[in-house]
Amino acid sequence: PTSWPCRWIGESLVLVPPGTGFYPVSTLNPVLGLGFNGDPAVGYALRTPSSALTGFRWTEAGGMVFLGSLAGISDTFALAASADGTVVAGYARVASQGIRPVRWDSAGTMFVLPVLAGDTCGEVQGASADGRVLVGETDNCGGSVSHPVRWVDGVPSPLPIPMGALFGDAEAVSSDGQLIVGEYTDIPNISH
Repeated sequence: PTSWPCRWIGESLVLVPPGTGFYPVSTLNPVLGLGFNGDPAVGYALRTPSSALTGFRWTEAGGMVFLGSLAGISDTFALAASADGTVVAGYARVASQGIRPVRWDSAGTMFVLPVLAGDTCGEVQGASADGRVLVGETDNCGGSVSHPVRWVDGVPSPLPIPMGALFGDAEAVSSDGQLIVGEYTDIPNISH
């Protein structure tokens, strides 16, 4: 089966029309983030059957546009957008460095975000309405601990989790950037 990115407006299904060079493939074309009124939508897709996964921004007016990348990056994943879509964020697979948190500006230029001290990997999962506040997690590339993070204007700061918790993840942020939700996992591996 082939999967297509889509969105629902009320109870109506609306397909996200593919852009030039878009290759539909099963389970690899999700829409994962939305702007204020569902326009833009962001996600990732293949350009060809053998290409890397590439983050995209879709708008009603402009259709699907693949976002830029940097040297040494194999795949990009757009997971969150500001209300107007001028800021898009997510993560990228960087050769020999694992998964790194990234953001794109309105022109589609990619920037790798810093991670917390002691960490080497991470991802962004949510954006405030103006795109100044991004949230997600950083870790030591598959190690035993992850940390919930808030980036303000690109600068990371840790979010607290209870003593003894192993994993933390900030998953969404309010439009004003003040309220952040996510989860943490404690030592007996119970998520909260």
